Amino acid sequence: MQARAAILVAQHQPLVLETITIPEPGQGQVLVRLLCSGICGSQLG
Repeated sequence: MQARAAILVAQHQPLVLETITIPEPGQGQVLVRLLCSGICGSQLG
C-alpha cells in the first residue's frame, strides 16, 4: 500500500511531500486509516 506523506527533513525548511510504502501489518498488529491530521507550527521548529 502506498500513501502521500509530508516529511520534515530539516527544521525551518518546508515539508517535503513524498509517496511512501506502508508495509502490511504483521502478526498482532493493525493498520489504522487516518482521515485527517494536524500539526502545530511550533512542532516544526
